[in-house]
Amino acid sequence: MEPEPVPTAAPAPADHGGGRLFRALTAPGEPPVRPLPPEVSALLRTLAAPPRLAAHLRLVHDVAYELEDLLVGHLVRAAGEEPWAAFLALDEVLGRLADGADARLAFQAAHPVAA
Repeated sequence: MEPEPVPTAAPAPADHGGGRLFRALTAPGEPPVRPLPPEVSALLRTLAAPPRLAAHLRLVHDVAYELEDLLVGHLVRAAGEEPWAAFLALDEVLGRLADGADARLAFQAAHPVAA
């Protein structure tokens, strides 16, 4: 009778896909994609996040940055303001929208829609 194979330890979470995660966070891409803020990249590395998640977050971050830049540009032209003033005004409006988000989400959770 042959001895049972000894189970091998699974790789440490930080080693799982580490090279792919590094590429997802740092490769320039085609077209080039902005990097995530350093603290976000560090968190994803610490959590050994799946490389596809990191790449997705990086793309969402890049698109959000482009949309913000485009929107502020339109506001600057429409209002004739300096970019910093248009950005500040936009930030205030978005802040007011976000202020009640927790209450709205709690209300929605308390009244689920049956499909």
